[in-house]
Amino acid sequence: MAAYVLWVLAAFSAFTVLRYCLKGERKLASLFYMSAPGFIGLALINFSSRVTGIGIPVNIYNLAVSAFLGLPGVIGLVVSGLVR
Repeated sequence: MAAYVLWVLAAFSAFTVLRYCLKGERKLASLFYMSAPGFIGLALINFSSRVTGIGIPVNIYNLAVSAFLGLPGVIGLVVSGLVR
């Protein structure tokens, strides 16, 4: 049940961010500036996983979360992985 709540919150957050990005003048640039820190954060967490023991598997869902939600999405993935 908790997984469904997390997915609904992630979908709502992604919709809100996407609506915000498409509302402005520079639609593609704002979407890029939101997703770049997410991808960098995902890469840094995976590169440091040997030291920290915390890793996020790279799949289409985690890439979508890090693209649409950026760095807060990556932090949410880490937290949801630690809750289990």
